[in-house]
Amino acid sequence: LCQTRSNVAQISSFSDGKYCARQINFEKTLKDYKSENSMIFIVEMVFGIIFAIGGYWLWFRALFDKKNDINKKRFLALLMFCNIVFLGLLTPVVSQAEVHYFNFIFFVSFVLLGFWIKMIYESTLKLGIKKTILLLAVILLLSFNMYSLGSNAKKYAMGKASDGEVAILGEIIPAANYIKENSKGLRDVYLDGDRISSHRFNDALGYLTSKSGVEILKFNDDNKDKINHDYALFYIKLMGDNFSRNKNLSEIDGRKIIGHGLFGNFVVYILDNSL
Repeated sequence: LCQTRSNVAQISSFSDGKYCARQINFEKTLKDYKSENSMIFIVEMVFGIIFAIGGYWLWFRALFDKKNDINKKRFLALLMFCNIVFLGLLTPVVSQAEVHYFNFIFFVSFVLLGFWIKMIYESTLKLGIKKTILLLAVILLLSFNMYSLGSNAKKYAMGKASDGEVAILGEIIPAANYIKENSKGLRDVYLDGDRISSHRFNDALGYLTSKSGVEILKFNDDNKDKINHDYALFYIKLMGDNFSRNKNLSEIDGRKIIGHGLFGNFVVYILDNSL
């Protein structure tokens, strides 16, 4: 599964680049097959599986083909050995692996692609049909790459590339400045948030605010009854495109919202700390 998604990402850039197995709910994906995200995922997986199975079959056939040059077969065997060793080393942590981990064996995707091209070129199809198939394949791959890279570039340009997996420095610096400006002039502030947002942004924000003389203290269930009510209390939450639905939110965890700053895909709330 992981290498299948990696193959698709390598040759087409058409992948989310996140966890390859973790956080994937196959039952939900199949039930919601009509939704855009599920449809894309299903098409990606079907294409990836066919591409991998066919490519590996052609690879093994080439290794045992007596017509092939011995040096060529040795080189292909060396690449296969590297591939198997890497997959073996990654097996214990595969449930936590991300698609980009497989960049170490990026060559596998292109070897498989080469075998597919070779098979089409050497088939008994008419020359015109072969050229048409290969031309369509090139156009499709270029289109997918341009679309994926263009989408990523658009996210960066709009300042909406940060999410639950990555924190973009250019997007969190304004958030750190916002915390500094609303720190009441004190050295310490509290920062709370939902689990995903806290895990992704707290350390980065803490590092940036410390450079300007403001230290972020963790706010959690263990210390919320012992906090200093003079310190400002902030709450960070990933919103994406859902902020408009929550713009009338008046409180979080029973604390009144007295201000907020929207920074790309996440928002920093200022909460009433007088409780």
